[in-house]
Amino acid sequence: MDYIAIGIVALLIGIVLIPIGYFEFKEETQCIRGQPFYKKIFIYPIAFISFINFESIIGWAFSLGILLVLSGTAIIFLSVF
Repeated sequence: MDYIAIGIVALLIGIVLIPIGYFEFKEETQCIRGQPFYKKIFIYPIAFISFINFESIIGWAFSLGILLVLSGTAIIFLSVF
């Protein structure tokens, strides 16, 4: 039962941190909007991976948020099953 609580806390903290980095990521990808769909398939993942850096506090928040959401979800699923 304790692991489920840890997973829920990690999930909630991650959900709070992701929007902080997402708005910055959205501003970075503003120039991609005019590209055709087939180019967006390749450009968005590359932009996403390159945005996850540790040079800025927003990059840290975004990366930590994603990590907490994924790990919190994994802890909950592994505890339940």
